[in-house]
Amino acid sequence: LLQVAIKAMSIKAVAEWIQLPGEQQLIPIEIALMKMVCKAPVSPGIIQLIDWSVSHSEVVLILEHPEPCLNLLDFLSKRKKFLGERLARRIFLQVVEALQHCQARGVFHRDVKVDNVLIQSFTHQIKLIDFGCGALLQEDEYTSYRGTRKYAPPEWFTKRRYLAEPATVWSLGILLYMLLYGSIPFEKKEETIKGKVKFHRKVSRECWNLIRRCLSLHPADQLNCNLFQLDIYNSCASAHNKMSFPLTSISFDSMQSNNMTVI
Repeated sequence: LLQVAIKAMSIKAVAEWIQLPGEQQLIPIEIALMKMVCKAPVSPGIIQLIDWSVSHSEVVLILEHPEPCLNLLDFLSKRKKFLGERLARRIFLQVVEALQHCQARGVFHRDVKVDNVLIQSFTHQIKLIDFGCGALLQEDEYTSYRGTRKYAPPEWFTKRRYLAEPATVWSLGILLYMLLYGSIPFEKKEETIKGKVKFHRKVSRECWNLIRRCLSLHPADQLNCNLFQLDIYNSCASAHNKMSFPLTSISFDSMQSNNMTVI
C-alpha cells in the first residue's frame, strides 16, 4: 500500500502562477517547480509529486511519503541534537545531489533547511521537500526573499538582493553546521551580517574548511558557486584526515514542516 502525504493550501496563498512550456493552463508555481524536478529521470533525493488539483478555493498536492521517516530537525533531536561526521557527510552529500538535480532542471528551491529534508530512519535516504518558497532559476539577482530568514544570505540583509547559487551554498553551510552542532549559527540578521561562527566542538580540517567556505561573507570567496564543486567534501573526508580545529569563534570575512497530512 502506497503511503502518501496530502498538502493542501488556500488558493489565496499561491504566490505566483506560471505556464510551463507546452502546457495551456497557468498553474501554481510550487506545482510547476515540482513537475520540473519530478520529470524522468527522477532524483532519489527529491520527494515525488504523484497528483495535484486546483479548485476555486484550494490547491492540493499528493506526494510520496517514505515510511518510516521524519524530518532532519526531529532526527537531530533523537540523536542528541548533533551527528557524527560520517553520517553528517552522508546526509549532506545527498542534499547536495538533490540540489544539483534542481539546478539542472532550472529550479531554485530557496528554502533549504533541516525542516525541509525528510530522512528514512533505517536507510538514511533523504528526500528534499517543500518547494513552496521556490522560484525559476535565473542568472540575474533576486530582489525578494521567500525562504527562512535564519538561512538567508548576508547580501539579502545588506543589499536586498542575492544570486541563486551563492544563496544555496550559504544555506548548505548552515545545514551542515546544524547537522554537526545541533544549533543554527545565526539567530539574528545582525549575526548573519557579521558572519561570526562559533565552533562548540572539534571537527576535521576538511569539514571546518567546508563550513568556512560555504559561509563566506563574500559570494565570490565561497566554494565555487557551481553546486557541483561541493562534492569536494566527499573526496576530502574520505582521506580520513584526523587533524581538527580547536573550539573557537571565527569571522570568515577576515579570512579571505509543513502543512501535510499522511494517509
